[in-house]
Amino acid sequence: MPATAPEILAAFFEALDARGIPAVIIHGFEEMPARWESDVDFVVPADALILLAGIQRSVAEAHGWMLVDVIEANLDARYAVLIEKADPAHWLQLDACADYIEQQHRLVPAETLLAGAHLQGRLRTATAGAEAAYLLSKALIKKGALTSRAGRLQHLWEIDSEGVERAFQNVAGDTGHTFAEWMAEEPQNQRKLAERLHRRKSFGVLDWLREGWRLIRRIARPSGLHLAVFCPDGAGKSSLLENIKPALTPIFRRVSFSHSPPRILKSNSGAPNTTLHDLPARNLFVCILKLMYYFFGHWLGYLLKVLPAKIRAEAVVFDHGFEEVLINPARYRLSRVGGLACCLAALLPSPDLTIVLEAPPEVIRQRKNWRVFPSDQPLELLTNEIAGEVYRFLAHRCTQRHPSIRR
Repeated sequence: MPATAPEILAAFFEALDARGIPAVIIHGFEEMPARWESDVDFVVPADALILLAGIQRSVAEAHGWMLVDVIEANLDARYAVLIEKADPAHWLQLDACADYIEQQHRLVPAETLLAGAHLQGRLRTATAGAEAAYLLSKALIKKGALTSRAGRLQHLWEIDSEGVERAFQNVAGDTGHTFAEWMAEEPQNQRKLAERLHRRKSFGVLDWLREGWRLIRRIARPSGLHLAVFCPDGAGKSSLLENIKPALTPIFRRVSFSHSPPRILKSNSGAPNTTLHDLPARNLFVCILKLMYYFFGHWLGYLLKVLPAKIRAEAVVFDHGFEEVLINPARYRLSRVGGLACCLAALLPSPDLTIVLEAPPEVIRQRKNWRVFPSDQPLELLTNEIAGEVYRFLAHRCTQRHPSIRR
């Protein structure tokens, strides 16, 4: 029987401990194991970050789970998603960092966050002072005031007022006022702390060089997903797409749907026109013009919509793709342009994965990343099979991209 999410988390931390890698959960541990809808924030030394993917995959495979994605969220940070093979509704997000970095600011060093950790059950958790340093920095850099974390910070102050005061001094420096005095200030006055933090903790030259190289890697090898779904009109395509979205939500920052070709300036709302099959095909000249229109529309949509979304670690799901002119030319009133369509399709960026419910065998054989499913099965079963195929694709891609997994 597969392990539960709390058991996977405990096994992962035990595996880190067995390898001599110090690690602490930095925030939210008092709610565990009841809360799993959010990611688990934890800290490791910087030299351990590259090892995490391999350890996570080993733990997942040993307990009936799989590692489906690892994203370099920012410098000194790795975001991983693990999913249970038998029931993809069970998943775990692991958000690791060394130094806490946000918005091109190096806010809290890993040594501060790891210091004085203690066991809570089977998990190693941060001290009140370390968590306070983390939450103080996050509140000021993101919201510009401490009020967004006031309740938790007050609770930490009651546990260890001296530790929280030291954390405040480390984050903000000598402001002439104590943490308690700043907490009593109005949010607009706390903006002074945020401005001070921005000045004190901004990136140096080396950090900017590393950040530039990270962005180049993200662009060259984006971590998002371009998914195309070919489904006959009237076969429950809308319901299928809506069912796929929850399966992708734990993995990607955002899941969006688009028509094919991508509509850059128009809304994606509206039902497909299913009466086109009853109309005669256009003449050859018009067919060629229409095909070229679709071709350039796909290229423009990819450059302006799909590629930026993939770089942002988002999933874009298309309810068809350019290849549909090969599968179902009658839908576009095309004829005698199959050869040209094949040539143009080869010049377009292909979806990372294409799900097909109905297509001619001769077309399917020519495509590598196509997965074919029978459409005559219950929607829930079909959704689960498609989700499982997407997870397997992502797990394989993750293995190819992270050397520590292949060791």
